[in-house]
Amino acid sequence: MDWLHKAVAWAKKNDLYVVLDLHGTPGGQSGEHHTGERDRNRLWFDVENIARFEQVWTRVGKEFADEPAVAVYDLMNEPMGGPNPAMLHLVYDRVVRAVRKVAPKKPILIDDGYKGFETTPHPNVPGWEQVAFSLHFYQFESKRPEDHVASLKERMGRIKELQGYRDAPLYIGEFNLEPHGNSDNMREFTGLMSEQGWSWALWTYKAIAKGGPMGQWGFYRKAGPADVLDPYRDSEETLIRKMRQVLTENLENPPGLNPFPGLAPR
Repeated sequence: MDWLHKAVAWAKKNDLYVVLDLHGTPGGQSGEHHTGERDRNRLWFDVENIARFEQVWTRVGKEFADEPAVAVYDLMNEPMGGPNPAMLHLVYDRVVRAVRKVAPKKPILIDDGYKGFETTPHPNVPGWEQVAFSLHFYQFESKRPEDHVASLKERMGRIKELQGYRDAPLYIGEFNLEPHGNSDNMREFTGLMSEQGWSWALWTYKAIAKGGPMGQWGFYRKAGPADVLDPYRDSEETLIRKMRQVLTENLENPPGLNPFPGLAPR
């Protein structure tokens, strides 16, 4: 908790807002590696994990309830492991109610878990307030740059209709145009989302990989292969040296993706 407070304080000092996001729940909300433990999906099947999930957010929710630098609580990332939408929303409802006891006004994000926006509940039915919905947009089967924009245009009308039924903000919490993306269709894609009044965040800000550049997966990327950290063998001095690879001044923008035109990185 001390480190979490430090991170929020650093962000606040630099005029940044923070989305507190539980990327891995107790037991794991899917079998994906980004939950912190690959091939484990036990949140939904062990009541003890759900209770622990509730306890975590009760504590975090209370700690930052009155901190304006924390813009929103993202309760869980990509809960695609839920066996069905009903179970997903039962768990969400339990945690939303727990958070509301300690943080009545803090906005909360509800992720559809790739089950479809149409499966998400209308907030007025369970009595949720100050909630927004989060969708993640990826089109991994794209064969051409324009396929990404075409997919968005095809879905946009229906998503806007569903948003209207829910009377809630929509946040595209992750997206990217890979494979085959370029700066032109990125500009068109983000323009279309902004026209709908949707907030959005590119995944990710910095992309650094052992094998070298990762296309346009980040606003900033390392030009060559990364010198990978070895926490078991590297000395403290070596670890710090390797960590300096992620400093913005040591990275480059993919062509056409400079988020701050005219400004030098700092």
